[in-house]
Amino acid sequence: MDSIPVTNKALGEPVHIKDKLLETGAALTQDFRPVKQICAHLNAFHAYAKEPGRCVEANHYCSHLNQDVRQCILYDSPEPNARLIGIEYMITPKLYETLDSTERKLWHSHVFEAKSGMLIMPQPTFVPNSVWEMAENTEMEQVVTLYGKIYHLWQVDRGDKLPLGEPQLMTSYTAEDQFDFEKMVGERDKRFGSDWRRKREVRSYIEEPEIHPDADWAWKEKKGKGKEGEGSGENKGEYGDAVADGAQPPKRRPPARQASPEPPTKKRASKLAKEHGVTAAQEAEIREAWKLFAREHSDYPDEKEGVLEAGEVRRCLIALGLTIPPSSVPEILDTLDPESDGWIPFSHFFAYAALRLLQASSAPDHQAAEIDAAFALFTEGSKGKKIKMSQLRRIANQIKEEVGDDVLRDMILEANGGAGVEAGVGREEFEGVMRRAGVFG
Repeated sequence: MDSIPVTNKALGEPVHIKDKLLETGAALTQDFRPVKQICAHLNAFHAYAKEPGRCVEANHYCSHLNQDVRQCILYDSPEPNARLIGIEYMITPKLYETLDSTERKLWHSHVFEAKSGMLIMPQPTFVPNSVWEMAENTEMEQVVTLYGKIYHLWQVDRGDKLPLGEPQLMTSYTAEDQFDFEKMVGERDKRFGSDWRRKREVRSYIEEPEIHPDADWAWKEKKGKGKEGEGSGENKGEYGDAVADGAQPPKRRPPARQASPEPPTKKRASKLAKEHGVTAAQEAEIREAWKLFAREHSDYPDEKEGVLEAGEVRRCLIALGLTIPPSSVPEILDTLDPESDGWIPFSHFFAYAALRLLQASSAPDHQAAEIDAAFALFTEGSKGKKIKMSQLRRIANQIKEEVGDDVLRDMILEANGGAGVEAGVGREEFEGVMRRAGVFG
């Protein structure tokens, strides 16, 4: 073990140049759909359910599985070399009520996290404070009602260089005196440019929901507040020795049968959606992406949906899961903003986004569009251009690695069948490489 180096606080060699090139190519061509559903970055602190004196900071990257379930990937930092340390699920009270008492005790509330200012959505540097505060408070209004279940897989707080042992059940804090709140949260705030005191003040209006008595059981068990026969006795309790030793919690009893819920009403496409041939679900996607970037503008009082700044068009389309090379933006703006006013109304954006979604969902056109987009990223959008040594050097520079010309020559010759380095790699040859690599079927 002593001979193995440590890279990014984990045992192992640094990533080789060849693998970095492969990663770059994969990132340019694969769509990563599950990961693209991540819509929120949250930061908070967790405690070990059986050792609540141990505290871990966690960056949550969360997505909505549906209206009642969220799922979050947990990292030890927001940096590119962050270690994946755990997972958290969040559910609404109505789902929490369906669980039996043993299962409910594995879940925690978020009331203190949200109300105290400990839970934050780190603010991007380009977003004004007032705008971000409003968005963050809206998120807190929802999270404060949810119950969470966390398992950490990598005990970074004790310096582990690999994810060792069994998954550890974690919990959240419910009071300031449970850890050194001001020190740990204060240091976190300095790194993120945040202020828990300010957040506590502006979130004071958020109503505190009633917390189920089975939630936050780790703290109740620690204080001996469990009912007789529940969680009492020599540091055992309802979690049992298995969780104390890091193993899985005991198998829970099935919940009592409940009446089947009413089937959800299927949303109908609006008149606007029907005019552009998109489904209600696709319409909802467009509207959600629009809301992320649109804003009200005094010069456009009749635009009830707000307007979109021209510089945000690419980001808004990317939020829809579309591949938009930078070189294609001028052409898009010519379509959406022919007068060059700098602002795009919702109707124009909707029409264009609907067309792109329809193109992306049609096969085999969808796959051809993806290949075209990937090829354009290498050739910087120039039509008819081939991938040459200069483009490969640019990719190598982007990953900040020195790659010898002999390696780049070999890559070109492998792709074009030995036709020569100066011949470069054409669109069809590029597609052949991608298909042989399994990127496209």
